[in-house]
Amino acid sequence: MSSRTFLLTGATSGIGRAMAAQLVGPQVRLVLASRSRSEGEAVVKSLESKGEVLFRPLDLSSQRDVRGFAERFLAEEPRLDVLINNAGCQSQKPARSVDGLELVFATNVVGPFLLTRLLLERLKACAPARIVNTASTFAKGLDLEDLDFARRAYSDTAAYQASKQADRLFTWALARRLEGTRVTANAFSPGLVTSTGLYRDAPRSTLRILKVVSLFAGRTAEQGADTGAWLATAPELEAVSGRFYEKRKERPCEFRGRDAEEALWATCCRLSGLPE
Repeated sequence: MSSRTFLLTGATSGIGRAMAAQLVGPQVRLVLASRSRSEGEAVVKSLESKGEVLFRPLDLSSQRDVRGFAERFLAEEPRLDVLINNAGCQSQKPARSVDGLELVFATNVVGPFLLTRLLLERLKACAPARIVNTASTFAKGLDLEDLDFARRAYSDTAAYQASKQADRLFTWALARRLEGTRVTANAFSPGLVTSTGLYRDAPRSTLRILKVVSLFAGRTAEQGADTGAWLATAPELEAVSGRFYEKRKERPCEFRGRDAEEALWATCCRLSGLPE
């Protein structure tokens, strides 16, 4: 069997780092993409004895960076069999990306949308191929008319939950567009993983609450990553697309509806400068 190339974003901590460890192995060329070069190279060093692992810097909040990354990736990598959009962020205070977008939406939604669109033809050329999006059960409150929270009070939780609702809508709209291409798109929830880098800037009070909650409902990074790695590799899922999973079980998704999915798609196209 020929080697397959996997691209995993957000691979330097938490779920992403655990997933990298689960994916690395024979017949796999694993490309890790994250903001921190030092952390990325540390992950590569920890895994390189188990298989072929490379690191490439990527800041998903910057569209210029995403475009440059995609251009270099396509020039250097003849294959792309699996794209895993795992990177994400939370921001304790309102902030904007270098492109002037609300930072969490820019990083968690627009960046992965742009990256996926720019790499899509390579995925199609390597079909059967897969796209796996890390979503969350903590998803709600998306308002496409107020992405900047100009009319609502901002909170890190609200911004994150809205972005995770958008990630699911993006996945369903993408899966519909990929019908007949032998490229699939699915989303999964890792559950509550407090060791993820999402909470690196959280106040101590929030961290204390999360620590208590995690005792009853929390999952380890390895447990959280398991479903994502399974979606990326399981032979029985080769033709499965447009579904939402948790703990390797398909779950119903309340955020389904063609109008909402298409509105999100159009918004991402407008914000990223891509045609619909």
